Amino acid sequence: MSYNPRGVDLFPDHATRNVSAPRTRAVLGGAVLGDAHGSAIQELNPSSWLARDPTGALLRGLVPLGGREGLSGEGSQQLLFVAEGLLRAHNAATAARADLDPVPHVHQALQRWLSTQQNPGPSPRPDGWLVGRSVLHVRRSRGRGGTLQALRSGLVGRRDRPVNNLADSTPLLRGVVAGLCPRWDPFDLGQELAAITHGSEAVHVATGAVALIVASLVGGAEWAAAMEVTRSTLVEAGAGAEVVLGAVDLALDESDRGDPSPARLSRLGDGRDPASALAIALYCTAAAEPSEIVALASLHAGATERTAALAGALGGARYGETAASEVPLELATLVDAVADDLFAHFGPASTFEPSEADWSRYPG
Repeated sequence: MSYNPRGVDLFPDHATRNVSAPRTRAVLGGAVLGDAHGSAIQELNPSSWLARDPTGALLRGLVPLGGREGLSGEGSQQLLFVAEGLLRAHNAATAARADLDPVPHVHQALQRWLSTQQNPGPSPRPDGWLVGRSVLHVRRSRGRGGTLQALRSGLVGRRDRPVNNLADSTPLLRGVVAGLCPRWDPFDLGQELAAITHGSEAVHVATGAVALIVASLVGGAEWAAAMEVTRSTLVEAGAGAEVVLGAVDLALDESDRGDPSPARLSRLGDGRDPASALAIALYCTAAAEPSEIVALASLHAGATERTAALAGALGGARYGETAASEVPLELATLVDAVADDLFAHFGPASTFEPSEADWSRYPG
């Protein structure tokens, strides 16, 4: 994976350039807000909420879970560790003055996340600053998921060497971080990060598409241009991308059919498979106002934590802002810190040299 071989102009020198530290914060913050929103709905049964509130009026604020609001799910936790892995990979590549494979670094970071779900608190000498944060040792995984099983195996999946046939939508958030790290081709990197734990080609392609969309929007492309780049890339990818391409087209077609509504989400699937998760997130980002994207993406009887998190990230990439929340998010401080570090590493500066403090946080 070399630097941006696909030729996406990630940092155009014109007035519409979007890349900035606040926008990077908006992308990660949107994902974490959506995860908090969708995880609470998921735990409380989406179908029951839809029966009570078919228009979504009650979902304009965060829904409490266990008496608390703003709690993050495992998606947010993994998102931070994927970012850490890519930051450490970047430092390693910078020190070596060479292109290095980032996948082993991300796999090791996900192993550190796995340890947070197994241990009650940080070890006396934690490997890195994230795994040393007590708030990340709160168990949010559901215990028997495919991602956990894949990580516990210790094996590192690759696109050409799959370790299983897992086909759920869990890895799509990895594409959000890949899209913020333009040292590597976003479409390729997104696919490789998904393949670490999931063997399905549809998961790989959908995660790569997420990365490409985020990279294009953050790099300055308008929504229509970002969609065209994504569609063209999926067409070039061949038969293995047909399901994902069809989901993208369906989502964009539905977004052109009038005001957004929960009823349209049911036509896109339940978000448990990668194509429908991407379709729901795209539809909400295309059709809804910025402040309504996350709420709309929670209004279906499916994997709301995944679709709302993904929609929140895409909304942040498109608009540079997230839905307002009066409730402090559990991981807000960590998210802002990691977003700022991503911008320092991968923003438009021509060169990056890690400081002693940065290397201490992200040893290569």
